[in-house]
Amino acid sequence: MTEDDWRALAQAALEALPAMGLGRDVEREVRTEILRALDLPRGSARDALRAALTRHDGLKRWTEARTTAEATGSAVVIADPLPAGARPSDTSSGSTHEVRGLGGPGRGGRGPTGDSRPAGDGDGFVEGEHAVAGEVDGASDNVELIRGRRESGVEPQLPGEPVIDSITDPVTDPFTEAFTDQVRDPFTEPFVEPFTEHRTQPDPVSAPSRTAYARLEAPETVQVEVPFPVLVGLGAVQGDGVVSEAPFQVPTEEFELTVALLVDGLRTADGSGVVRTMRGSPDVPFPAVVVDLVAAGGPGYRAARTILASYSIDGRPLGTAARSVHVTSGPVAQAAAVPLASVEASATPVTVWAFPEGPAPDLYLVVSRGDDSAGQRLLWSAQSPHAGAALPAAPVTSDIGDAREFGRAVMRGIEQRHSAPGLAAYLNGVQSTVGEKIPKQIWDALDSVAALSAGSRPTVLLATAEPYVPWELARVPHPWDAGAPAILGAQTRFGRWLHSEDNPYPSPVPSVAARTLAVVKGEYAGSGRLPQAEAEADHLVTAFGASPVAAEVAAVLACLGGSPEADVVHFAVHGRFDASGTSDGILMSDRSTLAPLDLRGVERARPRFAFLNACQVGHTEEMLGDTAGVVPALIRIGAQAVLAPLWKVDDTVAREFAERFYAAVFAGRTVSDVLADERAAAAAASGAPRSTVLAYVYFGSPDLTLDR
Repeated sequence: MTEDDWRALAQAALEALPAMGLGRDVEREVRTEILRALDLPRGSARDALRAALTRHDGLKRWTEARTTAEATGSAVVIADPLPAGARPSDTSSGSTHEVRGLGGPGRGGRGPTGDSRPAGDGDGFVEGEHAVAGEVDGASDNVELIRGRRESGVEPQLPGEPVIDSITDPVTDPFTEAFTDQVRDPFTEPFVEPFTEHRTQPDPVSAPSRTAYARLEAPETVQVEVPFPVLVGLGAVQGDGVVSEAPFQVPTEEFELTVALLVDGLRTADGSGVVRTMRGSPDVPFPAVVVDLVAAGGPGYRAARTILASYSIDGRPLGTAARSVHVTSGPVAQAAAVPLASVEASATPVTVWAFPEGPAPDLYLVVSRGDDSAGQRLLWSAQSPHAGAALPAAPVTSDIGDAREFGRAVMRGIEQRHSAPGLAAYLNGVQSTVGEKIPKQIWDALDSVAALSAGSRPTVLLATAEPYVPWELARVPHPWDAGAPAILGAQTRFGRWLHSEDNPYPSPVPSVAARTLAVVKGEYAGSGRLPQAEAEADHLVTAFGASPVAAEVAAVLACLGGSPEADVVHFAVHGRFDASGTSDGILMSDRSTLAPLDLRGVERARPRFAFLNACQVGHTEEMLGDTAGVVPALIRIGAQAVLAPLWKVDDTVAREFAERFYAAVFAGRTVSDVLADERAAAAAASGAPRSTVLAYVYFGSPDLTLDR
């Protein structure tokens, strides 16, 4: 094999490493060794590449399984990564593709078959910024670009970060409700999906692709009104101290990387915007730039300021990374406009959320918290794969006041008007109030993607750190669908997800296998009986073969753990939201409570979709700096989508809604499309049929299907 053959094989190995099961430390060691070998001058790397690809047993077996004894010219036959559990010799089922030299086109799965990084003049230049060509532990050409000057020589080195000690067990602080007849009593935590393996099909927008990791470097402490450097971009190796559920997948060929910084109490030193665009290519596979920021002073901001970076490639969202800096008025050993090599890694960890694989939503919204001392400001950013979308050039803000109290007031107000004549007016008021808190620039973005969605409802994914406001019910100022009510959740196929800057949630997925179903049946004595919920459970058993589960703590926990096996779990029970936190959760048949912390005690839940048809269990709170409640708890333990109501629901209407819902989604429709139709119909109704259906909030991908 020639050196070019070994270089091509090394590039394919970089893509296959995550599937080899080497362990994080070994994988990082191997990846670094391969990258360093690739960066050796041409003509001197063959032995180093061969050594890097055969040093560890797992990689050695992979290499042997993917090389042939003979080579044709400079071609090497490389098989796609082996399935889990397959032996290295079992290559007959894997497709193969041919890599010729360093720039040849590739065919097949995810492998970067045409990806190479020859030594040379890779250019990561971005006008007016520091820019890096290459990566810390193996830059493609040892070039550092500083404010428009190219200076060859010393490669910038950024120290790693310490490992985060992650938190938190969510607990909610809801308000107290009485156990009422024919209403499924409310409870706090949202059902949280368990983290599962990430989907590995190639992205149709960016295939073939390579693995990359978010880079976000900054000093730990900065001084008020003194510029400090922040490095943003991509890297080949996940840095120490990075908390991430998954890496990014980026194209092997040329691409445009856009990074938008969501910052509050921070500004750019030169007065420019906070969006940076970089070019990536086979020569510069991991572009990065340095942006100089300045921290504002004054009592209106917290000392701890968050830097949230939102990444996209060619308009397709990749994900986010976040870190914080501590702002002090005293002097800090940090000069303005320092060269890139002196950017210090902070002891504060970086958290990364990778956008789910599969189809990108028409609009992806990230809502993060501002750094105002009152904690009442939100920062909004928008991304879209549509080239003509009118997106805000920088993050925009909105002040929402006491969102926790607003959420509780809405819950109380709707429940007090359950079937009263004033319910419709109250709901209209809620919709108008919520709609006014969405910035105009975000409505403009929604208008533009709706116009580009070819006559269908646009898909919207809202990743929000704010857990209280029912954004689904926002009144649309200028409805683009004249046949639907002016409600955001009826005008769009809407999904929300939980955004955490400190402890990221696993990303939602576009499909869930739904071959098996379990239903938790609440059978309560006396005035608490729910006859329609019992009928609902019986219907799921009869119509879809659901396994019945008693509403008892031990039985429910066993079901979540996999006995009986269930891809989908449905709760037809009472729920309760208790602001004191003492009896908050899902009510069992003996009137004991299955609390969010009980759910967090399940190491890994089996069900991937959860429908909590119980009062108030969609309501979320905050605990230990994180979103808490039944829904977040279920997502933390493995659920990939959750449907639950924010307030009390009528027993009969809830049963009818559940039966229509399963009939539609099991027929192949997306969850978000079914909910949009349901909200549209409810808006024309009155009383319980209106308030109950509008109560349901959906956590998950707007493209989610339940595949039977």
